Amino acid sequence: MDSRESASSGIKELLEKENVKVMVMELPAGDYYIPSAYENLQGYLIERKKGPDFVHSVATGRLWDQVKRLMEVSKDSNLKCLMIFEESLATIKKFTQWNTKAIAGILSSLYADWGIDVVFMPSKYWSALFIYQLAKRVQGDKEAKVHPLRRVDKASDEDPPFVQARKVLEGLPNIGPVVAERMLRHFGSLKRIFNATIEELMEVDGIGRTKAEKIFRLINQKVVD
Repeated sequence: MDSRESASSGIKELLEKENVKVMVMELPAGDYYIPSAYENLQGYLIERKKGPDFVHSVATGRLWDQVKRLMEVSKDSNLKCLMIFEESLATIKKFTQWNTKAIAGILSSLYADWGIDVVFMPSKYWSALFIYQLAKRVQGDKEAKVHPLRRVDKASDEDPPFVQARKVLEGLPNIGPVVAERMLRHFGSLKRIFNATIEELMEVDGIGRTKAEKIFRLINQKVVD
């Protein structure tokens, strides 16, 4: 479950009442990641939208950026994409005065152009139950291995040096854009980061010993004989 979603949705608490183990982390896309425990079944990457958030994301164009990220991450990780919509379309029309054809056009684009299924739920309670049942289908009684989701933008010559350096760091194990920026602000350069000890890496907020050891091992291990 994405850390930003867990702070306010109430879904985490509802899932835990069903004895679901919920891991909170920073996801590169989506709000919920359900890994599969079986090779023949795909896991799920889910974006949850409430009415006001949906309206705002459409009005600002943010919806399509989110959809693009969903598709990039799901493709790289072999996941199915879903969008949970917690609102009635009648309510959206009433408070926005949007044309019904425009609303239907957005939904049809999600499905036909992007291959994203939209599931309508009346409340967070039903959303939590839906997520719970999906997890049961792809995990059963097994504990699925949680593979890190990655969406790494390639550094471009057109990017400012700070952005180029941040994108380089995002290729390290379990390093997202937030921690990558903290590393740069703490050390000041890629050279100092790559020369850092495990203890020095642990000085960065968000990097514990396990993560620091993985980063240190990758940087210093011999990869070519």
